Order: sequence, then structure tokens, then C-alpha cells
Amino acid sequence: MEISSVTPLNQQLKTESSQDNSFNLGKDDFLKLFMEGLKHQDPLNPMKNDEMMSQIAQLGFMEQVTKMSKSVEALQESVTGNQLQQGSAFIGKTITAFDGNNENPIVGVVQGVRKNDAENLIEFLLENDTVQLGQIKEVSLSRGDMNVKSDV
Repeated sequence: MEISSVTPLNQQLKTESSQDNSFNLGKDDFLKLFMEGLKHQDPLNPMKNDEMMSQIAQLGFMEQVTKMSKSVEALQESVTGNQLQQGSAFIGKTITAFDGNNENPIVGVVQGVRKNDAENLIEFLLENDTVQLGQIKEVSLSRGDMNVKSDV
């Protein structure tokens, strides 16, 4: 039995794997490997139906997990967009926040809003500082006409 046609596929997978540390097999790769296995199986001892059904079920499961992962990513992007939009309502307002130890008050007018990708949080940009939503204790109009207090 000659298996030379499997070797190039194996070398190709190794080459791609060494070039990209985030190497993942997709459904197309799984199908290629499955078909190669069927082509080169022993005709006197073929794959049993339950083994084949198991592998096909694994392919279906992998495809559903991939779709779900993409849906979660889209939902996360949507939520972040909504948070930025809601955070933009704070622009021009005076906020009072506390540092990480809840000791030193930080007071300033919100100049902008941004997403902190490292912590996946929305941050408010003041004149000389940056605060997160959970640190804000009070929001007021710039002139102090109206106060809205929060116990976040």
C-alpha cells in the first residue's frame, strides 16, 4: 500500500502550523483528513458504520461550535458599540469618581470615551485622568445645576 499522497498533506499541515502559532483545524481540513482516511483504509477491514457516524457527528458539532463562537463575537462587538454610544452621553458632564482604593476623589469634565481592549472595559477620558464606569460615583452638568448620584 502506497501512502505517499498523505505525506504531502502532513508536511503542509506541519509547515502551516510552524508559521502560525494559532493553528486550528477547520471543517474543510477535517473533511480532507476524513476523505484521505477513507481512500487509504484497508479494504479487508473497512471503517465500521458507527465509527464513520461518530466522525461525521464530530464534524457537525465542530461546525456548530464555530457558528456559536462567531455569534458570540458579533454580540460582544454589538454590546461594546452600545456601551460606547451610551458612554458618549457623559461627554461634557462633570463626574466624580474614586481611584482603585476608593480613597482619592477624581473630579473632571468628560472629554471622550474609549474602549480599553486589554480589560474589555469602557473608559471615560477627563482632562488629566481616565476612569472606568465602576469608579464613577456622581455625574452632574458642567455648571453643577443638576446632580445625579450613583452607588455603582
